[in-house]
Amino acid sequence: KLDLRRSLREIVSADGDVPSPLLRRRQTVPRKLLLLIDVSGSMKLHTADYLKLAHAAVQGADRAEIFTFGTRLTRITAALRIRDRDQALARAAAQVDDW
Repeated sequence: KLDLRRSLREIVSADGDVPSPLLRRRQTVPRKLLLLIDVSGSMKLHTADYLKLAHAAVQGADRAEIFTFGTRLTRITAALRIRDRDQALARAAAQVDDW
């Protein structure tokens, strides 16, 4: 898209010479990381590894949301914000009824 404001400023500062049109710069928008972790019985072997990954993601990203699901959807982001991994996973386990 044409950046009309910047283009007009360039024309004024160049004493009326018309430079090539200036285009708008795309803004980078930080996206939210969303993890859904299956804690049902069939995923029992992988659940611990996924939760460790989720803990690392929450510690490293400002905009991360973590949910678990089995029979119910449970948000565990706040529990995983605890720096100590063992404490964080214990708190998350206490929140999730179907784990």
